[in-house]
Amino acid sequence: MPHFMGIDLGLVGDGTAIAIGHIEDEHIIVDLVAQIKAGEGEYQDKDRLEFDDVADWVSDFTRRFYITEGMFD
Repeated sequence: MPHFMGIDLGLVGDGTAIAIGHIEDEHIIVDLVAQIKAGEGEYQDKDRLEFDDVADWVSDFTRRFYITEGMFD
């Protein structure tokens, strides 16, 4: 099923957030909302996220969802 993805990039101070959803019977269904942040979780030993960290994280979601549209902030 086609999905759309929105990404809000933050490397220092703010986290990077992602939202993935799809349209079903004229309703917007939110399938996933997640974030990563330097200093937290898997990235607790980092002061800033690197673009490669974010790219790898987003890439994992593109393997799980069929992304056909997106937007970036």
